[in-house]
Amino acid sequence: MSDNSQEEKIKEALFYKRLNSKVKCNLCYREGTISEGKTGFCKVRKNIGGKLYSLVYGKACFYSVNPIEKKPFYHFWPGSFAFSFSTVGCNFRCKHCQNADISQAGPDETAELDLPPNKIIQAAKSSSCEGISYTFTEPTVFFEYCVDTGTLAKREGLTNNFVTNGYMKSEVIKKSKEFLDAMRVDLKGDQAHYQRMCGGIELEHVFQSIKEIFRAGIHLEIITLVIPGENDNKATVELLGSFLE
Repeated sequence: MSDNSQEEKIKEALFYKRLNSKVKCNLCYREGTISEGKTGFCKVRKNIGGKLYSLVYGKACFYSVNPIEKKPFYHFWPGSFAFSFSTVGCNFRCKHCQNADISQAGPDETAELDLPPNKIIQAAKSSSCEGISYTFTEPTVFFEYCVDTGTLAKREGLTNNFVTNGYMKSEVIKKSKEFLDAMRVDLKGDQAHYQRMCGGIELEHVFQSIKEIFRAGIHLEIITLVIPGENDNKATVELLGSFLE
């Protein structure tokens, strides 16, 4: 396949820096440096010819129509329905992920659907949904897809929300404000929990993102999945509670 024909099926990424033949991805706090021909930690962003590309633009792997409370959102459009979709890939490696079959997969490891942004909007409207939810995996890693879908959705009077791990960088949050109405962030535990259960994540970066989302004026809801014996100790509860306070 020629470079031109390959580029027709993918989309150049946002938020990266060229480093000669390598690229540095600035989408999330992993800030991966990716060599020519290689993919990032998330498996869905690839260095092709010294440029970074999304391999999953317009390629949803799953979708469904859900009540907004299933996300869960409890203070954002209660009683409404969201057309919910995702691609493969994630920047975390959570040992307890209920969607690991798609979040830990790459583009060649599961079936993909041809659902460009305009088809997402059509599907949402034909399903009588009030909004679109970017969920199931991590929307940060298919951000270009989110931007174009969200921009069209907003134009059509639909709401947009992310169900996210909150590891995106400041520039991504600023861009998100252009089309996004709400974010539901998983605050998973203390630093030891993030290191042990999520693949070497820095809690302070999650804290920073939560602060920036709040300051950006994006509707924000936070949940913690309590795992008995793992993140339900008093010290962890007090740490997270103190931060949110």
